[in-house]
Amino acid sequence: MNYIVEYPGSAVLYFAVFLLSIVCATAASTKQKSRGLYNPWLIFLILLLSIFAGMRSDHVGVDVAHYIVRYIEPIQAGRFFEIHDMSVGFKALVWLFYLITDNAHIVLLMIALLTNALIVLRLWDFRKKSSFSLMIAWYYCVYYLVTFNIFRQFIAVAIVFYSTRFLEEKRYRSFIVGVIVATTIHNVSILGFIYLTVYILLSSETHKERKLRRYLMISSPILILIVAVLLYRFYDFDHYLNLLNRATNRGTDGISFPVKIILGIILYRTVKKNMHKTNINEIQLREFGAIYFIGLLIGLLSYISFEAERFTFYFMMYEMPYVSFRYRRSGKLQLIRYIYIAFMIYTMYSKLSGGGSQIMPYTFYWQ
Repeated sequence: MNYIVEYPGSAVLYFAVFLLSIVCATAASTKQKSRGLYNPWLIFLILLLSIFAGMRSDHVGVDVAHYIVRYIEPIQAGRFFEIHDMSVGFKALVWLFYLITDNAHIVLLMIALLTNALIVLRLWDFRKKSSFSLMIAWYYCVYYLVTFNIFRQFIAVAIVFYSTRFLEEKRYRSFIVGVIVATTIHNVSILGFIYLTVYILLSSETHKERKLRRYLMISSPILILIVAVLLYRFYDFDHYLNLLNRATNRGTDGISFPVKIILGIILYRTVKKNMHKTNINEIQLREFGAIYFIGLLIGLLSYISFEAERFTFYFMMYEMPYVSFRYRRSGKLQLIRYIYIAFMIYTMYSKLSGGGSQIMPYTFYWQ
């Protein structure tokens, strides 16, 4: 069944929010010099995405109703310590939100606000290197609609993604704290430490950074052993193995990850040859490319089980600035961008036409 044909009103609503998001992103980019971070269009964009995601009914998205009944409402009822199958960070976050409201759907709205604010503000950091409008379009079509389902994991993804700004500022301790906080919400967030390794290994701008890289290389065997012991001791591998091996979780038959790998390599080589036409340097290109390709390689596991795609989100957030590099007069870069845009639009169409894990039809929580 084509859900767009079945529910045209919902499809129009999703598309209208998409267009309005692009308008806000474009206006925010135009006003960035005079308004800075407090750009009203940027704030409106965050509110638009958050309200649309947060005000949906518990029928929009697979796990929403389950989370409300099993976790969110019991925390309001004072049963915080009786819930043993949920991460302490998520429970604490819900408890904090309940200090402000007593409505479960307002809690969901606050979760959506936190998630979208962190992601959009991090994308705003890249606005001089990449097109902010295209990054927002890519976010909406490829990842934003996913947050309607795995919203707990995307809180953690958003925290890790936002924390990467500390790596650029060489504030490694702040980044580590961010990843630890994200791990208390969703333990797969421990993958975020891979960012730290990538930035240390690829950065060589100062003597201090080169020295830090040598220390990392020397201590890596001990660090690997410590991490292995901690993972074995504290992580519930059985849960993820059962999730990946579940009979209903068949491997994907799509070709998106192989196609993206090919396109990504072509884009990397093209940007490297035309770097004088872009706003990035070679170190930044290597960092962006390394993180993006780590996500793509992990994504190949989805051919074993489509649930493995969830592990990619911590790195695929860098896909947005990577495919949106600003450039000046380059026909080849322009052609690659058109291919990416076609892929982006097709992704949104397939999510809506196929139901997108119950995001169609869209209804507000009061309907």
